[in-house]
Amino acid sequence: MSDLINAQKEFEELIDQLEKLKNVNQITSENAENAKKIVQQIKEYSTKADSFLDQVNKEYGETEQRVNAAIKALEESIEKSEKVNSETQSLVTQKFSVLDSGLNELKDLEGKTQKNFSKMAEILTTLKEEDKRIQGNQVKTEKNLKNKIEGIADQLSGFKATTNDEFSIHRKEAKVIKAIMILSLVIMIAGFITMSLLIS
Repeated sequence: MSDLINAQKEFEELIDQLEKLKNVNQITSENAENAKKIVQQIKEYSTKADSFLDQVNKEYGETEQRVNAAIKALEESIEKSEKVNSETQSLVTQKFSVLDSGLNELKDLEGKTQKNFSKMAEILTTLKEEDKRIQGNQVKTEKNLKNKIEGIADQLSGFKATTNDEFSIHRKEAKVIKAIMILSLVIMIAGFITMSLLIS
C-alpha cells in the first residue's frame, strides 16, 4: 500500500514536470514566432528605407541637374549682356566721334555761313545730348538686369547647398532609425531567451 502511494506521488510529480515543460515549450515557441515576425518587419522596413533612399537619390540628382542647367544659362546670359554692353559702348564712342568731327567742321564753316550752320550745330548738339541721355539709361538698365540675374544665380546656388544639407540629414536619420530597430530586436530576443531560461 505504501509503495502504491509513493508511486502515485511520483506519477503526479512527473505529470507536473511534463506540464511545466509543455508551458516552457509553448512560451519558447511563441517567443520564436514573435521574433520571426519582428525580423520580418525589420526586413520590410529596411527594404522600404532603401527604396526611399534610392528615390531621394534619384530626385536629388534630377534637381541638381536642373539647378546646374539654370545656373549655366544665367551665366551665359551675364556673359552675353556684358558682351552686348561692350559692343554698345564701342558704337556710342564711334557715334560721338562722328558728331564731334561734324561739330568741328561746322565751327570752321560758321564764320562763312553763320546763320544756317549755327542752327545745324545746335541741332547736332541737341542730338548728341539726347543720345548721351538714352545711352546712360540703357547702361543703367543693363546694369540692373545684370544685378538681378546675379541675384537669382546666388539664390539658386543657395538652394543647391540647402538641398545637399537636407538630403544628408535625411540619409543620416534613416541610418540611425535602422540601427535602433536592429538593436531593439537584439535586446528583445535576448530578453526572450533569458525569460525562457528562468522559467525552465
